[in-house]
Amino acid sequence: IDDAYQALTPLDQQLTRMAALTGHLKTFARKSPSGLRERLDLAAVVDQALLLLEPRLRDERVSCVLHLTRPAYVRGDAIRLEQVLINLLRNALDAMRDKPLKRLEVRIEAEQPAHNSTKPRQWRLTVGDSGGGIAQEHLANVFDPFFTTKPVGDGLGLGLAVSYAIVHESGGTLCVDNHGGGARFTLTLPTDPEA
Repeated sequence: IDDAYQALTPLDQQLTRMAALTGHLKTFARKSPSGLRERLDLAAVVDQALLLLEPRLRDERVSCVLHLTRPAYVRGDAIRLEQVLINLLRNALDAMRDKPLKRLEVRIEAEQPAHNSTKPRQWRLTVGDSGGGIAQEHLANVFDPFFTTKPVGDGLGLGLAVSYAIVHESGGTLCVDNHGGGARFTLTLPTDPEA
């Protein structure tokens, strides 16, 4: 019975997440109401996203390099921000699928304000891969709804568009460039003023 309870707990957590993520598909149907804005540690959101993708990371023998400043307090909805991270990480894994070198790098760094304050103005999270990068002509379109460079049947092209909307709704920015033999997505979020 103890083993059954131990196995059911993560399943229950994932079902709760699936229900919440399914609800977020309404992002393009209508403007969502002002969502949950709780204090959370961005590094803990990264941890949870990596935990959910751990079987794939292991099976595909992806080398993970993590540089996570802890705690990195922001305000937002943990499940929606986790959805953003999972989208970014899955895209990186898809890009590296056939590459001999599979290196995933995730960083969280503080951006200090101009004056001499020790409190960061915002947190910068980057997800970089060794997947060869994004063609220059596609860089301006990656956040457009239904834009995808993947084969037919391998995604709708909504993941990055939904991610972009979630980040902007949280008061942050999401952008992309090519860096070090792959794509690099940069997400910035304001520091929780009460942290």
